[in-house]
Formats: sequence, structure tokens, C-alpha cells
Amino acid sequence: MICIEWNGENSMTKNYDAYRGNETILIADDERELLDLMGYIISQCGYNVITANDGQSAVELYRKNISDITLIILDVNMPNKDGIAAYSEIKLINPDANIIFTSGAVKQLATIGNPTIILKPFTPIEILKLIRKSIDS
Repeated sequence: MICIEWNGENSMTKNYDAYRGNETILIADDERELLDLMGYIISQCGYNVITANDGQSAVELYRKNISDITLIILDVNMPNKDGIAAYSEIKLINPDANIIFTSGAVKQLATIGNPTIILKPFTPIEILKLIRKSIDS
């Protein structure tokens, strides 16, 4: 399979072999369309994807799949448990958990320290690059 990039009008295939992987990524976002699209794009590059529609589900899925999950992508603003609360709980479970935040604004993340953040909107290649960089570091 070839990783895909969506240009807004047509699906264009590009070879992004440098960003491929086979690790498992947990993605949590309450915007269903964005969650589905991110999951699709990331899985097309070989990653296994687990999705959650809120922070509480993300924590539960992390607990259930802790040995498989290499990276977590958390939206900051979600119902039931926001991304910051989910981050804090996941870090209590595993202080070494690898987490990327997605957000339209970063001021809410000031209490986290030095988090990895990708601002919305982002392109498929931007998230794929950040995923690979986060896993490899």
C-alpha cells in the first residue's frame, strides 16, 4: 500500500515510505469526521490504529492495550475527559507514554510543561512526519 495525501479536491498518491510504520497508535478526538480521516490516513501508512471519541475512552483503551500502544494522539478539547485530564491519567499509568496533542489553541497546555503539539488544521504529511519523529525519538 502507498500512503495517501488528500489535497482537498482529489486523492493523490505519494510515496511516503520514510513515514511508514507498523506500531499501534491510539487516537482520541470528539470530531468523528476528523477521527475517521486521521485513522484512515495513518492506517494507510501501515500503522495499527485504535480510536476513541473522548478522553475517558482513551484512558480505558490505553489501560486495555498498554502493551501494544506506542503513541497516543489526544485532542485537547473533548467531552467526558479532556485531553489534558486524559494525559495526566495516562502518565500516572505509564510516565513514559508517548503523547502528541492536537489543538486549535495551545494556551490550555501551559500546565503540561513541554508537550508535543500539532495545531489544527494540519496536513496528512505533517501528522505523519510528527508521528514518525515521536516514535523514533
